[in-house]
Amino acid sequence: SWSLRQTKQGLVLTATNTGSSKLRLSDVEIEQAGRTIVKLNQLAGYVLGGATMEFPLDNAKPLVAGPVRLKAQSDAGAIEADVSVRN
Repeated sequence: SWSLRQTKQGLVLTATNTGSSKLRLSDVEIEQAGRTIVKLNQLAGYVLGGATMEFPLDNAKPLVAGPVRLKAQSDAGAIEADVSVRN
């Protein structure tokens, strides 16, 4: 599962891997209301099976009200998912 939260330092993407294999996460793009909030063209990191990991998203634009969409690449293929926003 995926979630975003706003901190004083910027946005943080939280990934929870409920599977048993590690997930390699790269090329992360967060979109909202037709605009790119942040795009990372690099390896973000790994989420071990059964674990939760947080990824700071530097240089992200502020979020507005409305749905948020995640696009990324993993070792299992492309990821596209709706992301919940937490305070």
